[in-house]
Amino acid sequence: NQLIGDLPSGLFTLHQLEKLYLDDNDLHGFLPEELGDLMNLQDISLHGNQFSGPLPKSIGKLQRLTRFWANGMFLSGQLPDEIGDMTSLRALYIEENQLVSTLPYEMGNLEQLQDLRIYGNVITGNIPSSFKKLVNLEVFYMDSCQLSGGLTDFVVRSWVKMRDFQAFGNNFNGDIPSGFEDLPNIEVINLANNRFGGRIPQNIGKSGKLLSLNLRSNRLTGTIPSSLAMSTDILSIILSENDINKDGSSGISGQIPEFMGDLQKLKILKLHQNRLQGEIPENLTGMTDLGHFTTHDNFLQGKVPNGFCDAGNPTKTRIHLNELTADCGKPGEIECSCCTQCFSSSLPASPRKGTGKG
Repeated sequence: NQLIGDLPSGLFTLHQLEKLYLDDNDLHGFLPEELGDLMNLQDISLHGNQFSGPLPKSIGKLQRLTRFWANGMFLSGQLPDEIGDMTSLRALYIEENQLVSTLPYEMGNLEQLQDLRIYGNVITGNIPSSFKKLVNLEVFYMDSCQLSGGLTDFVVRSWVKMRDFQAFGNNFNGDIPSGFEDLPNIEVINLANNRFGGRIPQNIGKSGKLLSLNLRSNRLTGTIPSSLAMSTDILSIILSENDINKDGSSGISGQIPEFMGDLQKLKILKLHQNRLQGEIPENLTGMTDLGHFTTHDNFLQGKVPNGFCDAGNPTKTRIHLNELTADCGKPGEIECSCCTQCFSSSLPASPRKGTGKG
């Protein structure tokens, strides 16, 4: 529709109203406190309008509400503590607004919540310990906020139904919780662009359901976990840029595991800017869907396997490969006749400087 203007006051006298869909119009103004008078509401969809100002505290009276869409607008201010009174809520979409807030402790009372999306706001502080009660949570999108502190292991372990966890672009630090290892339904973990250190949990992916792992641009150390071999349907592994300062103070080490060649559905494998050594395994050319494979700014040696580069020995891998990088910019470094971009590194102990961007 093309509705414009403020919400009419008569709307809030419809006390038996159960569903209110006003999305993708040009409505504006504040959300009034009278919104809480519609206590029989089960669904509210307001996204794609021009509403601004704070969420009214009266939303706590909407205790039958199961879905609340208020994303992509200009809402501001803090999340009210009363949001924790919406105890029937299953989906809360308030992403891409202008909220400046912490996460209220009372949100832990939303025990029916399955889908929580608050990304693209300024959300500071920690994830409250009360979030351990969100045992039905399946989707968690809290990326591009300013959350900080550590992810608490006992909170993560409680999210036994979690499928899709995305908290990239925050300021989390400490270790990645080992609780991620024990989530039986986890498919997506994206913790890129944080400040995590220590080792990658050594049993991550053991459920066999992991489809995407992105730990780019942290300060991780240790080796690539062998447990990833159990996630045979995985599509994307991004572990790049963990030698974040290119000074050896962090970075994933050891060798590229041969088991990765058995991950036949893998499309993206990004390992650049770490401390990896040894040669690139020959059997990686068996990943016939691989489209992106980056290895530059490591301490790898030898050559990129013939299956990637030998025109006389074509493989299905070469058909899909759009990005292939290595430290092949100087004589004596890795041999690669088909890399889409060659970088130069100074081996073995000096900080390395790339000649390109990536």
